[in-house]
Amino acid sequence: MNQTTIGGFHEHDANQVIASWLNESRSDWQASGERTKTIKGSADRPDIVIQQGDRMPVIIECEYGRPAVGDAIKRLGKELVNETRPFTEIIAIGIDKKCDDDSPLEFRNRLAARELILEIQLVRGVDRANSTIWPSTPLPCRLEDLIAYCEYAQVPQTVIDDQSRQIAQKIEAAGSSLLTSIRRTGVLGERTLTKLREQTGCRHPHEKEPNAIPPEERPDFLTASCPNKCDHDAQAARTTCAIWLIAIDLQNDLAQYSEELQARNLKTTQAIKDSATVGILTASEILKEWTTISTVNYLPVIEIAIDTMKAGELGTSISDILELLHQLSEQLNGLHAKHIYNFAGELWQLIVTDREERAAHYTRPEIAELLAAISAARFKGMTHQQIGEINLMDAACGTGTLIGAGERAIRREYTAKGGRDAELHRKRMEQKIYAMDINGIAGTLTAKRLTDMNVEQDYAKSKIAVITDPAGSLILLNPTITGISQVLGYRSVTPTKGISGEEGYFHVMLESINWSLMNPPYSRPRSLAEKPLAGFRATPSR
Repeated sequence: MNQTTIGGFHEHDANQVIASWLNESRSDWQASGERTKTIKGSADRPDIVIQQGDRMPVIIECEYGRPAVGDAIKRLGKELVNETRPFTEIIAIGIDKKCDDDSPLEFRNRLAARELILEIQLVRGVDRANSTIWPSTPLPCRLEDLIAYCEYAQVPQTVIDDQSRQIAQKIEAAGSSLLTSIRRTGVLGERTLTKLREQTGCRHPHEKEPNAIPPEERPDFLTASCPNKCDHDAQAARTTCAIWLIAIDLQNDLAQYSEELQARNLKTTQAIKDSATVGILTASEILKEWTTISTVNYLPVIEIAIDTMKAGELGTSISDILELLHQLSEQLNGLHAKHIYNFAGELWQLIVTDREERAAHYTRPEIAELLAAISAARFKGMTHQQIGEINLMDAACGTGTLIGAGERAIRREYTAKGGRDAELHRKRMEQKIYAMDINGIAGTLTAKRLTDMNVEQDYAKSKIAVITDPAGSLILLNPTITGISQVLGYRSVTPTKGISGEEGYFHVMLESINWSLMNPPYSRPRSLAEKPLAGFRATPSR
């Protein structure tokens, strides 16, 4: 890009100021301002390059008046000198022309005052001919918003999509192997599959609580034989393997980062293998470590993994499956992006084949981030203390992508206003985040998403729950019914501050919710299609 001067302010000065600010905002970043890195095979130099450890470098192209989309497109598919990964996502920034006559100090002061003097777009693709621009209209942003874009660009969505597909294929193979292993045990195997279908929500239609409806009122689908029995069994096996992967991933992270669990000698899966006589992973050894985790807490994530692992007393027959899940956990760790991306959510969309049955629809990460960034503008006049006290709710949380984006926005705003509470993660997980869904697995995935934001800080019982009433989150519209049933992780050993109500439940006082960020469901699970919604006539199931 040619250097230009509009008024008295050079673009290279603006680039230097922005790079300097990014370095100060994230001590683990190395932001090089104004053309210090060279594109391989040419003399071209990007405006700003951000590097962080083993992650993908991030390129930012700047221009006065509008985002530098043209320059960004030229960089697609190129590589920096000494790098081997081509760029597939590049950030284009536009600088407001009212900054024409600024000095570098004046421009910096505008940024510090959080003026909306930047516009941003993300350019994606493998080359000029295969490029897309998102959003189509430039989005006004502050530096906190730019930081969020930079975090995502460090591990491009194309990489995430590729990794998710690879992992989904391996989960498919693991599920098939698990199903075969279970069925070899005959009658015991059928009992195990029944338990797994129940625990994962993959039951046959005739297993969906038929006794709760009088015989003369039961629709045909509750009494007919299931034509897709094998599909339900395979789905339950895949889901179980995915749940185990999530738990193993948490185990490995906690063994490295949690001082509390290190003191209790929590082992990684690799440490278990190293200490085993024959070097394999067994269900009993894995369960031992998960039980150790449960003594501290993390039960919203770990509880269903423990229950499904206990369902079959599988012993060493699944060592090959556990070995594969161990390798997948290491693959996830290699991307260094779990605090940013909802891997469990991405994976879930690929392995669940009955989303219509579950009425499960996914909010893409970029859409979630955009909604959160736009909506978070309401915090502009708040102090960091007020921001830290925001009660955030998603009453249809799914895999946690949207509520995770909202929580990330809160924490960015909190830090930008000077907040430095080391206990913020614990306090918010225990007292300030309300997540609920009609699907129990969804609550577990949301808990994992939120846990990954600061995995080394443990928390007691959270306000993540399953709504057992068939009306789902619509139940909250009835002012006389605020009890939400089945709080995940209720067996936790530490009482949760701020939760009132009966054991195993909490009450949602809607007037206390400061921010509701959700993509409401627009369809009902097919399994409920013939059932009346009793949510406005009765209390939630106890």
